[in-house]
Amino acid sequence: MAATISYGNLWNRSNNTVGESLPEDEARRRHADRERYCAVLEEDGRPVVALDINFRPPVVDVFFLDEQARAAGQYTFVAHPDGDGLWLEQTRQRRFVGPREMVAQDSTWTRPDGRLRNEVRAKNNPTVDVTEGRFDPAEHPELREPMPEFGDYDSIARWERT
Repeated sequence: MAATISYGNLWNRSNNTVGESLPEDEARRRHADRERYCAVLEEDGRPVVALDINFRPPVVDVFFLDEQARAAGQYTFVAHPDGDGLWLEQTRQRRFVGPREMVAQDSTWTRPDGRLRNEVRAKNNPTVDVTEGRFDPAEHPELREPMPEFGDYDSIARWERT
């Protein structure tokens, strides 16, 4: 996927940047010691994906960055209840106008027991459109991921899941 990977202590969600840069060997040590760090995947010198990797409890947030480095998409993976890897618990898609103005956000939550909830929010609209349903998790293996190995982020950092 990405030609370059840089590392930091965390992904700052407020300004979509790395908190403090880390050299690769420090990030590798943090991974081995199960300490939080982030990895930023770049293409053509531009950040395209940021992963905030936590081990206690296992949570991996994957931020898909647009041309202005805004989090236009986000996946949140959490520990699967069976103890085997991660589960894609939440997906967000955001639409922007201008440099910082978000005009809409779609959020979907999936549960390993088959529950599904989708919320659509629009700017200047006080109501939230909510849809709830059920699905068969066995038919959606794309919602599961192993905890990524250090430097091997292509699978968890892919937008397309179906």
